[in-house]
Amino acid sequence: MSAFGAPALFALLALSDTVNPARSQPKPWLELHAAVSIIAYGAFALAGVAGAMYLAQERQLKTHQLRTIFFHLPPIADLAVAINRLLLAGFVLLTVGLLSGFMVGFDARQVAWGCGVWVVYGVILQAEKLKKMFLAMIVRNVSLDDFQKVCNDKHNV
Repeated sequence: MSAFGAPALFALLALSDTVNPARSQPKPWLELHAAVSIIAYGAFALAGVAGAMYLAQERQLKTHQLRTIFFHLPPIADLAVAINRLLLAGFVLLTVGLLSGFMVGFDARQVAWGCGVWVVYGVILQAEKLKKMFLAMIVRNVSLDDFQKVCNDKHNV
């Protein structure tokens, strides 16, 4: 993943602000919040990089045009597992960062944005399970409807 993520990391480092503000009293909750949140967003960024590799590989497989990069990428099943694990790790770390952010006492707008991002990642993380659950409900309902039709047809004959 480093070949895909290194250019983005370099660009972020080049654009970062390197000015040091005046030293103040250390705030442990703020430091925990910042450190854990940065690591959480790093996990989400790596999941995005793995997702890009997954999509590139999936496209090559569907079009039956395997280019040289295909052979340098990890197997598609391993990428899917990595994406799920990175999303879960990022979500757990973001939860810790959000809880430590409550201890800092940010204003309502920052808390609302943080909770909104947390909800979005939670929905993304649960989407696969929800999709399976809704598909099972649809299959069950269709099966019950078909069963009722078959039973009604037998009684009408």
